[in-house]
Amino acid sequence: MNAFIVLHRVITGGRASRETEHWPSDCLWCVPDGSWDCCDPDVVLSVSNSAAPVNRMLIVSGKLWCACLNDVIVLSVPALNVEVLYITIFTRAPTH
Repeated sequence: MNAFIVLHRVITGGRASRETEHWPSDCLWCVPDGSWDCCDPDVVLSVSNSAAPVNRMLIVSGKLWCACLNDVIVLSVPALNVEVLYITIFTRAPTH
């Protein structure tokens, strides 16, 4: 996992395999010894078609923004779907 964030009572983890994993926030307290079974998420969502990892996650206006190298993906956490995908294309300026 590269990052964890909590939004709308859902814990989201960003993975190196361009996926996000989602758990209900009450799963942190359901095991008597206080441990957390992070190997068993409720939902695994692929957020990018590239091989880019989910490097950063940020909450903006109630949405989850994920950075995957040059891609920015906006997720609706309650619905667990990709709302917007921004693909950044870099071009080099001509050198003289």
